[in-house]
Amino acid sequence: MKSEIHWMPARVVATRELTPTVREFLIRPDSVPATPHEPGAHLQVQVLAGRMQTRSYSLVGEPDGVHWRIAVKRMDDGRGGSLAMWRLAVGDRLLVSEPQSHFSLDLGASAYLVVAGGIGITPLVFMAQRLAELAQRGGAGVRMLYGARSQEELAYLPELQRALGERVVVHVGAAPIDFAAEIAKLPPGAQLYTCGPV
Repeated sequence: MKSEIHWMPARVVATRELTPTVREFLIRPDSVPATPHEPGAHLQVQVLAGRMQTRSYSLVGEPDGVHWRIAVKRMDDGRGGSLAMWRLAVGDRLLVSEPQSHFSLDLGASAYLVVAGGIGITPLVFMAQRLAELAQRGGAGVRMLYGARSQEELAYLPELQRALGERVVVHVGAAPIDFAAEIAKLPPGAQLYTCGPV
């Protein structure tokens, strides 16, 4: 049974271009603090794309208690949701849900392999930050594989490198990641997290 969504008014307070096709939106709810969220959470957004539609966007990075961050890849041949989002400007109003999560991070594994393809990086940014903290405290080992069609499409790479350093391995171009080899390197009890077309 689906839980009822409680919509709240919010405002776009900033945008920035992450890549030629990915734009970040900083969203502030009108009347309440921005509810904290766990890694992997998403925000439901109502957008006008011919008619009012609901779209889900992963929340990016550690929460600040004031804003929510999402990133939207422009899909020129999509159903219009991304284009409607890209038409939003600073000051525009929209309706959003509270953060929801169906992609939680288990902090009890022996090691982690995090794999992202393209815009699939968005839910994994906060996971990488949380896992970097775990590794610094002497916890499990962490590696991230991040693939994109070109170097300029690697959104959030500087943030990931600040968190994980050389544990972020970039794959650019059409050559697929050798998952069998990567998984074979994992110790027993390791966790694999993937998101996006890899």
